[in-house]
Amino acid sequence: MRLSPALSVLLLPLAACGDPVVVKDYLTVINVSPAHGAVEVSADADVFVTFNGALDESTVEGRVFLQDSAEATVAAEWVYLADDLTVQLTPSEPLFLGETYTVVLAEGLTSDLGELPATIRTEFTVTTDGVIPTDDLLAVITQITTPCIVGEGTIFDGGASEVPGDVPPLFAWTLVEDPSGGQSTLTGVDLPAAELVATLEGDYTIGLTVSDGVETSEQALLTVTCAPPAP
Repeated sequence: MRLSPALSVLLLPLAACGDPVVVKDYLTVINVSPAHGAVEVSADADVFVTFNGALDESTVEGRVFLQDSAEATVAAEWVYLADDLTVQLTPSEPLFLGETYTVVLAEGLTSDLGELPATIRTEFTVTTDGVIPTDDLLAVITQITTPCIVGEGTIFDGGASEVPGDVPPLFAWTLVEDPSGGQSTLTGVDLPAAELVATLEGDYTIGLTVSDGVETSEQALLTVTCAPPAP
């Protein structure tokens, strides 16, 4: 990330998958995606910013935003992801090919760790209007709880999935096939692990995609047979 020496201390390198992230006693940015200087960015890309502490939501509006090369603010909506540390910024319209955009994280953002000490800016350039090939992303589903029993929780883990680089993977679980007709539940749909509670015996198909915030993998599928509880 291109910052002045004074500001570079505000950022933590994102730990590799499985490595601990050192948490500072002040608010700082762990990761921005698309990364600073990225050029293979899709016109329909969202921006993801991960902090080391949960933000005070009342301070986010107007302080996490996107600018075009003329420094005009790009219309976008922001939401928190389930980890309470990541802000997702979704532009209202597709971004322009060849345009360089700036992610602005303005001074005044606040968490229980304090305020962001200074404004941070990172840049990326849009060079494709379609979906970028996803050869480097791989979703993998592992069934943790076996067997699947009706009325009991069955855990599925996506931790073996592969996302290149140092970007934290974003998970999206779906219940593709449900013989109960929607009566069963799948929870943790945006977490590394999801839980199925089946209400009817039969075959259930679980789907998973992983994303780095720009690219999304093909959907992995796993079918399990859920049996009734023992009499």
